[in-house]
Order: sequence, then structure tokens, then C-alpha cells
Amino acid sequence: MVVDANVFVFALLGVTEYRDEALSVLQTLEDIVVPDLVRAEILNACSKWVRVKGVPEQSALDTLVYTESLVTQVVPTDYLWEQALMLSFQANHGAMDCLYIALAQNKGMKLITYDDKLRKKFPAETLHPTEFLTS
Repeated sequence: MVVDANVFVFALLGVTEYRDEALSVLQTLEDIVVPDLVRAEILNACSKWVRVKGVPEQSALDTLVYTESLVTQVVPTDYLWEQALMLSFQANHGAMDCLYIALAQNKGMKLITYDDKLRKKFPAETLHPTEFLTS
């Protein structure tokens, strides 16, 4: 499965009501595929959560290390750019999110995400974590 950065952040930083569910998703999956931009997104979220939400710095550092240990495949996004851009135009949605959709389409997988707007625009390609865990 392709996994959105928000699943990692909610599971590993443990600050939200989604923590247990997101952690269950990560523990259940045998194969976790991500676009290479996930590293930058998680890095940015860790920085923000330390500065704004008071998460301990060590928790943020541990999140980076643990994320790398869970991921089984990191896919370079350069070959997805054109497809993601076209998806962005068609759905009137951000191109970075569409990189996840393009990856899911190319791999014949679903994207697990908490992003409601993205799920509404791409229902065939996405699953909410609850849907994944109950399927």
C-alpha cells in the first residue's frame, strides 16, 4: 500500500486522536510504499509539531528513524511529475498530493490517507485508515 505522510505523523508523534488507528495501519502492513517527498513532508511536520505543539525533540528524531525502518520502498517522484500534474489539473487539487495518487495508480495500489479532500476527489484510489483496518 501507498501510505500518506499524515499516517506516519499521527502514528509516530502520538499527539492526535488518530494515533492508535494510524499505528495499527503501519503495524498491519507488510509493504509500505511512499514517494520520496514523504521524507520532506514528515521532516516539516516534525519541525512544526516540536515548535508549535510542544512535542519533545527526541520524539521528532525518533519519528524520522522509525519511518525509515517501516518503509519498504521509496519511489523517486521525477517519473510521476507529468501524471501528477495532469491529475492536479483534472481534479483541481494540489500537485504534491497528486504525486501520491499517481504512485498508487502506477503501482496498482490504494493510498491510505486521512486527507478527506483528497479522498473525495480520488475515491477509487484512496482508503481512510478505518476502511483499511476493517476491510
